[in-house]
Amino acid sequence: MAKIVITDKHILVIVFAISILSLLLGLFNTYQVYSIASSISIYNSLSTINLPFLSVLNPVYGNSSSILIFEYLDYLCPYCAKFEVETFQKLKEKYIDRGRVSYVVKNFIVHGQDAVNLALYASCIYSNNGPSEYQDFKEKIYRALYDSIFVKRNYTEFQSSLESILSGYNIERCLNNSSFVNLTMQVLSIDTNEAMVYNLEGTPGFLILIRKDLLPEEKLREVKKLLDSYKSRGMSYSMWLSSDRNYVVISFAGAMSFDFFDKFLSVI
Repeated sequence: MAKIVITDKHILVIVFAISILSLLLGLFNTYQVYSIASSISIYNSLSTINLPFLSVLNPVYGNSSSILIFEYLDYLCPYCAKFEVETFQKLKEKYIDRGRVSYVVKNFIVHGQDAVNLALYASCIYSNNGPSEYQDFKEKIYRALYDSIFVKRNYTEFQSSLESILSGYNIERCLNNSSFVNLTMQVLSIDTNEAMVYNLEGTPGFLILIRKDLLPEEKLREVKKLLDSYKSRGMSYSMWLSSDRNYVVISFAGAMSFDFFDKFLSVI
């Protein structure tokens, strides 16, 4: 019988072959894991949550029922002012005014009694004068706050600007109406409690409702991928299905740029 001689060369070939086989098996297992992960439905992993309460005192822009953005704000919040000045107008022009998105303003009181008072004034103006006058008021308040904090860095200047702004509106009638004040306080409480239920960690906070039929699994994965990409910038988010299972519900906080909202809404 011939004697089999195993040389160092044979050993090297065997080791190389084993290495290649291990690499291929590793790639196969990785592909299997990726395939399994990709096949798991995001929808099946979502818990349900109730939709937000909508009061007649919550200002509403637009009439779309397919995509709704709820902003939870505080009128003394500097970053709400930053969002208003740098992002909201662009968002309004491209998405709200064109009927693609509805926008609802809600309250998240974090700056004490002065913020409560401004929310009362805002509700009064919206209730008596409509959305146009309300938007004018909101713009003036936030522009004054933005300029004093981010431009002039002089908060005391905001106080004098605030007095001048308020003098241009007739709000005494509302403040003397106990029924109106009580209703507004109830709405402020409901809104603020909602913000905490939706895991909003600060102001401005956002809740986005998207009709489920607009988000097949593939698009929902794109939305999730976009949101995940902003985690490195400090953003955290939560995602649910509405209790009626008609909407995907997404919450996050922060004065996000128009670029973010544009990318987000372009996916849908």
